[in-house]
Amino acid sequence: MNDYWIAIREQVNAILPALATSFNPPASDDQIDFLEKVLNVSLPQSFITYLKTFNGQHQIEPPFEPLILGYNYLFSVNEILNNWSCYVDLFDDDPKIDFLVENKVQPVYWDRGWIPFAGFNGGSSLLCIDLNPGRNGYRGQIIQYFHACDLEADDIVKAASFDDFSEILLARLTTHQYEIDDNIICFTDEWFV
Repeated sequence: MNDYWIAIREQVNAILPALATSFNPPASDDQIDFLEKVLNVSLPQSFITYLKTFNGQHQIEPPFEPLILGYNYLFSVNEILNNWSCYVDLFDDDPKIDFLVENKVQPVYWDRGWIPFAGFNGGSSLLCIDLNPGRNGYRGQIIQYFHACDLEADDIVKAASFDDFSEILLARLTTHQYEIDDNIICFTDEWFV
């Protein structure tokens, strides 16, 4: 088990104390079991460890500030399920998009294997764990999904795994690769928006 999210919380507390107060208490084993049951998946252990550190963020005040991942905030177990269910309801019966070449993600409008854990703008942009990757992807990769994203592009993948994502986030915080803009931690290279 890694301590990335404990260290991330400590970094955030030093950088932007108001943000650190937005972290929810840890998810319970029952909540995590329920999440896996509804999603019908086994979540990566690193993601389970994260949920046992804190169960997403609560919004201190509109418009969803302060934020840790660019303009994204971390979802609770309930918000993961709500966002996932919404997209499944909208796109689950849609076939593969035949004019797209399968690369790192499935060429679909939505895949049940995309598990949203952060997002912004009412879920119109999501960071997801991809548990059903395309032929050139890796199970557990982190993708940024939004309307009209380029599903064929390599840069839809933001990290090879949740563990890598957590390590990259911690490194960016500890080496000051960010700016604070209106209570939002924005990465200077726009790792994601």
